[in-house]
Amino acid sequence: MKIDYKDDFLVKICTDKNVLHVGATDSPYHLEKVKKNRLLHQKLQNVCRHLIGLDVDKKAIRQLKKFDIKNIFYGDIVKGKCNIKLKTKKFDYIILGDIIEHLDNPGSALNNVKKLMNRKTRLLLTTPNVFSYRNIKGFIFGRENVHPDHTFWPSYKTMIKLFSMSDLEMEDFSYCFWGSSNEATLKSSIAYKLFLRMRRYLLPCMFFVLRKR
Repeated sequence: MKIDYKDDFLVKICTDKNVLHVGATDSPYHLEKVKKNRLLHQKLQNVCRHLIGLDVDKKAIRQLKKFDIKNIFYGDIVKGKCNIKLKTKKFDYIILGDIIEHLDNPGSALNNVKKLMNRKTRLLLTTPNVFSYRNIKGFIFGRENVHPDHTFWPSYKTMIKLFSMSDLEMEDFSYCFWGSSNEATLKSSIAYKLFLRMRRYLLPCMFFVLRKR
């Protein structure tokens, strides 16, 4: 599997599918993104057959309703609690996008997600790459460029270990950029064409496709 931009692939693969989107508000960046039509949940809403979003940020959920996004509900994937019944839903894909690294108990979250999967469901999980070119550059100069809410730094091997502990199996994998190709900066586009295309392991995002064992 070769993915260049995370959102482009998610929109493509989820078209006309039943999808559960965990971490759907993308808080605290939701208002900035929704006004520019760059919020992932917006993009999915335009293409999915059926889409449900879950998020722990109740304020962000209320704010997004003003932008005609009314299919995001409160849900805590770590505690396994939400205000919408999901057990009877049959999802083709469950998206866990850029939230696993924020959780205080990622193993519990994965176990709760697994309960919502059937044998045909695929979990699409994205998370930062600790060994991206930007992070390595920062380390060289004594800086750690990390989100203040992250609880750990993911790497390919540590994520594979985490999945195995939750009885999930990797079906496919790719390194990629965040967002969409039409949102890319000129600098990142040039860097990819000249250098990163041949060294994808330095790209900032890891994209896993997982299934139940």
